[in-house]
Amino acid sequence: MCNATTHPFIRVKNVDGARRGTWHGVMNCGHVHGCPVCSARIRAERAARVVAAVRGMGGRWQMLTLTVRHKHGMRLRELHRGLMAAWRKARQGGVIQRVWSARVRASVRATEVTHGANGWHPHLHVLLCTDGFDEDERLKLWVRFRDCVRVALGDDCVPSYERGMVWSEKALDGDSADDAEAARYVAKFACETAGVAKTRSKGKSETPWAVAERAAAGDTRALFLWREYLGAMHGRRAIELDDRAAAAADDWQERQREDGDAKREVDDAERLEPTEVEVTRDELRSLRLFERKRPTIMHDVLVAAALHGASGVRDWVVVAQHETGTVPVPVVPRPIGWYARAG
Repeated sequence: MCNATTHPFIRVKNVDGARRGTWHGVMNCGHVHGCPVCSARIRAERAARVVAAVRGMGGRWQMLTLTVRHKHGMRLRELHRGLMAAWRKARQGGVIQRVWSARVRASVRATEVTHGANGWHPHLHVLLCTDGFDEDERLKLWVRFRDCVRVALGDDCVPSYERGMVWSEKALDGDSADDAEAARYVAKFACETAGVAKTRSKGKSETPWAVAERAAAGDTRALFLWREYLGAMHGRRAIELDDRAAAAADDWQERQREDGDAKREVDDAERLEPTEVEVTRDELRSLRLFERKRPTIMHDVLVAAALHGASGVRDWVVVAQHETGTVPVPVVPRPIGWYARAG
């Protein structure tokens, strides 16, 4: 179970010519859909992979969001499977396959699920490396997707043109964007879909974490929904790069490591001797609580440990303690005679 600890500490050592920190003595379950702690960590790691793909491949990147019509009582498993099957089938065969092959150099997909008055609402966000689709090509893609939804889920789930397929107005130029700009563009695509730092999405819909929070408070209906969500999303990848995007990410990260080796001078003692930074259980608890406001805090602490050692970790711990109200009460020595009886 996440947050379980034995003797928590951070070990900093050289990896590929750079100082890197890793947590030890802290258990993580690794469930991207069922654990808010691991979800934030895993999605942040995969978001970094997406940024590497954007930087490595360059070109123009644009987001496409797809969904289906839904109503109260529909099962999430069937809705999600139908959405994924319809999108997969829509790109296969005929004119659309030729257009897709000509227009798309690489793609990354991420899933998002919310729950509202009309039941479960799955979304599919697709980040495309593309020069763009003209209006005729977009219309053909939409018609093909609509027909595939009808086959997979029936007429009741066929979405409208305005809501079923939405192209982002802003595109990212991977050739001119720096790491910070690429990270900001990818943040909505990857990290915000986790919904860790919020309980409500746009409108009146709830994120799965809001459902889980109500379930933990004793809401039996929310408990039923939470169990349904876990069952439907079990084994599903939250963020997935296609082969070309994954190859570009690997190539970019390898070049970054090589550049780090060439630029960074590390003496023999630093190469051979890893260092350890102790973290108490109370300090770790403060960091975990602060993770609700800052999902990347555990990674931020590792970066601080690698760059500044114990002092960098302490700075983040102090921030977490103040933000979460877990500042330890100082032990004040009692004056002589404090425990003496009066009179």
